[in-house]
Amino acid sequence: MVRRLAIRLFGRWTQKRKYDGLRERLGRARMMVSADAYVSVAIFYSIVVSATVAISGSLVLWLVHFFTLPMLASIFLVAIISGFLTYRLFLFYPSLAANERAHKIDLALPHTVSFMHALSRSGATVTDILKEFSARPDMGELAEEASIFMRDVEFLGQDPLTALRNLSRSTVSKRFKTFLETLTSIIETGGDMTGYFASKCSEYQTEVRDEQKKFIETLGLLAEIYVIMLVFAPLLILLLLVTLGAMGGIPVALLFLVAYVAIPLGSAIFMVLVKIISGGGLKIKLGKGKPPEAFKGVSVRGEAVKKEMLGGIARGITRTRLKAAILHPFKTVSENPHYAFFVSVPAAVIFSIILSPFSTTTAFFATLIILAPYVIAYESKSRRVGRMEGALLGFLRSLTSGVKSGLTLPRAMAVASTSDLGPLGKEVRRMGADIRWGMSAAEALARFEARVKDSGTVSWVATLIRKANEAESDISDVLEVLMDDVATTRSLQRERRAAMATYQVIIFLVFFVFLFTVYMVVKNIVLMAAPVAGGMEMLLFGGIDPRLCSTVFMHATILEGLFAGLVGTQMGEGDLRSGLKYSLLMMVAAYAVFAVLIFPAI
Repeated sequence: MVRRLAIRLFGRWTQKRKYDGLRERLGRARMMVSADAYVSVAIFYSIVVSATVAISGSLVLWLVHFFTLPMLASIFLVAIISGFLTYRLFLFYPSLAANERAHKIDLALPHTVSFMHALSRSGATVTDILKEFSARPDMGELAEEASIFMRDVEFLGQDPLTALRNLSRSTVSKRFKTFLETLTSIIETGGDMTGYFASKCSEYQTEVRDEQKKFIETLGLLAEIYVIMLVFAPLLILLLLVTLGAMGGIPVALLFLVAYVAIPLGSAIFMVLVKIISGGGLKIKLGKGKPPEAFKGVSVRGEAVKKEMLGGIARGITRTRLKAAILHPFKTVSENPHYAFFVSVPAAVIFSIILSPFSTTTAFFATLIILAPYVIAYESKSRRVGRMEGALLGFLRSLTSGVKSGLTLPRAMAVASTSDLGPLGKEVRRMGADIRWGMSAAEALARFEARVKDSGTVSWVATLIRKANEAESDISDVLEVLMDDVATTRSLQRERRAAMATYQVIIFLVFFVFLFTVYMVVKNIVLMAAPVAGGMEMLLFGGIDPRLCSTVFMHATILEGLFAGLVGTQMGEGDLRSGLKYSLLMMVAAYAVFAVLIFPAI
């Protein structure tokens, strides 16, 4: 909707200009939008930002009774600068997105090449391999690259070699570009594609280990920066404000600025930085494309019937899922933890309405009501998936031993189902039962893949075994490749967790140091009162309410606990959600100290 409005307002002006450099950057970032439409959106948002800054700034000046002409001119100057910076940021974003895509491709390429090797040993061609990648969204940016190749082959009628050359020219990753150029030459000259994949597997795994060491060193530096800048620095500033307050009063706004702006904003920026370094990033969504105006209202034969049929299927799927959620709520939430918010959020709203909605206690317990069910469901699913992936290497070893000893794949799968594989063993035994009931190995593997879809690694391994079995009977070489890749991946994960465990412990311990220091300051300074003549008491901070000061300190400590849990686990495991359990524990500890030891004394 925003894009359509922007094009309608500025499209006539932007279409008259050429944006060759921007068009190239948009293509490398795989942003499916024309350059003139993108510029129209950039102009629209820059005007919106300028207007927002000007209106909000003017309103603030009016509220504080400082509505003078110089200040108003300053506000409008800031608004114009903000709009210009927004416009330049939009123009710069495609380059940033392209670099981010290159980083993601480079991270995924070593893991992907091993799967290419496995598929090629089963007789798959490069078209078959890239077609498999394009159909799997879990491959990330490489799936997008593979879909470009399949578009050229299937819809534009290009031969695979030409499509590979075009992909090597358009890809943003230099490593992937070199890989494709060499692959094209090998295919063109009739060389050994499987041998090339094998050599690249070894080369990339060595590079990944070297890059992992540098990455861990960077994370360690970031952890030290976080402890100093976002834990100790706010604490020192709060102590300084307390000291100044004891000598004659301080503005309340400074306390608010540290507690409600510096801590959450700094922590959020830090988490985004870690995410970008780890291979994540932010996305700008411009909306879905619409048919050109020239074809508006043109009916297509069978379109109405098709839409009605698809709508009926979608409604049927929705009804089935809703029925399953009602009949089996705990199972549904354990498989989809975010569904817990459909219950916890309304429960928290009702709880807040019944009690005082503006109370700190109410807000704290409402937050617990919202997050606790999700944390329980997510941790249950995460532990289950983790145990499945931990048993995957044992399953592959058992399967490989059976195949190498001369057993057929169905028989080897039946033998592997007798092994103790934890949560994965249950699914493997069901796969063995499917085979005993007359299913083929491909059908049993397909059902197994659907049941373990929560784990992308296990599901992908099942896919490769099934594809390899469809091509040839002896898949022992493919299984060995899979074992090496799974072992390498798990080794890298363990190295990262082990290296960051010390920093995680330091971050958590520093939070409790923060909590203890705040408790001592509030208990011995903020709440200190001296009797004066007439039986009155003199408050510190130039008359600021001690309860207000204590509340601000409590909020600052709770926010530190929230972000400490998220940041510590993000650096160790790469997932913010895994840190919510630690965040809740530290938030409860902070609230309990103030509720039990501080506020009763006020």
